[in-house]
Amino acid sequence: MLSCNEDVALEIEALEATYGEELTTDESGVSMLLRPLVDAPNDAYVQCELRLGVAGTAYPQQSPSIQLQDAKGLGTCRFAALEARLREEAASMLGEMVLGQLFESAKDWLTEHNWPAGEQQRSFCFCVYDTCACSCVCILVPTSA
Repeated sequence: MLSCNEDVALEIEALEATYGEELTTDESGVSMLLRPLVDAPNDAYVQCELRLGVAGTAYPQQSPSIQLQDAKGLGTCRFAALEARLREEAASMLGEMVLGQLFESAKDWLTEHNWPAGEQQRSFCFCVYDTCACSCVCILVPTSA
């Protein structure tokens, strides 16, 4: 079980009540396998596990550690874009309890970017910095029918 201050413990308790068995907690934080919100399971082309670490940090005054694991269907560019979005969102909300918001934000992002690689949309990526693959910028272009 996670060792943390009372406010963080209450936030994690609320997450457990909201997400039930979907949420996993351990000594370092919380994680959940995320899929896009779709009508049928076969319509989900992307998924990933979002791990938010709070142990050993000054959360919420400091952002939780953010790790995406076991990503499927995202590719390098969408993976980096999701990770960057979550880091930016966490940094913009310092001092607030953001774990649930980050899970929901990631689900929304996956829903918006739920397409099979190379079919519905194409993603052209380039890195803003020569040495940093994580700073790629995606330009989404609809494919012609």
